[in-house]
Amino acid sequence: MKSKIVIFLLLLAAIVAGVLFILPYLKEKSAFNRVESERTIKACEEYEADWPDGSHLDDVLFMRVNLSKDSTTFTTEMSNYLTRFAYGKHANEVNKMWDELWDREIAKYTSADNPALPSEAADMMTKMLTYMKEQRVNAIVTAFQSNLHVKEYTEYDEEVRSDLDQANENTLSFNDGIIPIKTGYDDRCIEQLNAVLTTGLQQSFNKVFIPGFIRLVPEADDSSLQKALPKLTVNYRITSLENKIYDTTYPDIWTYTSGKPSEGGEKEAKGYLIGVRIHLTQNLTMPDSTTTPSLEISGEPTTYFDHIKNVQHGYLEMTSELYKDFSNKMAAGMGLPAGYE
Repeated sequence: MKSKIVIFLLLLAAIVAGVLFILPYLKEKSAFNRVESERTIKACEEYEADWPDGSHLDDVLFMRVNLSKDSTTFTTEMSNYLTRFAYGKHANEVNKMWDELWDREIAKYTSADNPALPSEAADMMTKMLTYMKEQRVNAIVTAFQSNLHVKEYTEYDEEVRSDLDQANENTLSFNDGIIPIKTGYDDRCIEQLNAVLTTGLQQSFNKVFIPGFIRLVPEADDSSLQKALPKLTVNYRITSLENKIYDTTYPDIWTYTSGKPSEGGEKEAKGYLIGVRIHLTQNLTMPDSTTTPSLEISGEPTTYFDHIKNVQHGYLEMTSELYKDFSNKMAAGMGLPAGYE
């Protein structure tokens, strides 16, 4: 009797183990069947989320490649597949699609139909595009470094401020009306300015290549994950503009006025901004090269002073316009058309 109980328990344990073993397989199989039935990116994403190492992941990622052929994510989907399954069962087919697409797009860049293409840019960009094709990557890392070297109005000597107040013919004093420059270029503002540059450059790439073919991506906290990607590094220095009269240095102050004349017939001052100058350096590097093509440009945001709509946001608004010009010049240095009209 005792032996029968032992045998029964062993059989029961075997059945339970079999169920526990086959249940995940059946769940995954069911999820994959739904992917095959629906054939949507959403269904693929849900499968990947639930089964990140699933036995059908190769097929699911390949399905994503085929589903994205007419979308801006086609190149990214191929890159993702080849990164995960370099020797997968669909790798040959994806590699063929990748090479054919990149050959067509590189030819578009080097063709005579690209009027913005200087010879030095052609050599550098063609080398980078060939590298990206061979490495099966379609992203360029963007890294920004800003250096703020500005002086607030209140940091000038009392004698300097007194001289300026005496020369000020407006009712609004400089002390009360100058918008703090360091607040105007705080971290939030710098992030928005960086976005102006990358948005313009992305638009420039999209004008030559199919949209999404090459993506600009921010530098990750763990840069080792992006070690195979080309890198666009942008450094810029923001400095206060000053005027030296004899031995005394004065800040360059710009007056923002209202649209309506005051009682005296003059436009009323609504605020003041301190002028700045920005010097930008761009470097494009590839992991397999020591060559670093660079570009240096400078400009003054007050060139676009008339574009300001709200003096409280004046530094951001006028500098955004300057950065659009910077972005177009950076694009020209890479043989790309202007991203901003």
